[in-house]
Amino acid sequence: MGDAIACTTRRSMALGSPTVEEASMTVLRESLALYLAEFRREVAGTESFELRHQLQRKQNALERILSRLGGEAAA
Repeated sequence: MGDAIACTTRRSMALGSPTVEEASMTVLRESLALYLAEFRREVAGTESFELRHQLQRKQNALERILSRLGGEAAA
């Protein structure tokens, strides 16, 4: 059965279908963008200056990661 799956995977890749790795990266980018949209709301609603500053640093780091992955951060 494993050989059949490998053969099907190779055939799909030869036909121009996205690879598993490409599909995984797409899911990762989309998931991170959705998380960031919600996270921004959390940061904006934080009353503590110190906590907000920490959350903003985390937000900035996540935005840089998303940018490196080739995604866009939804506003």
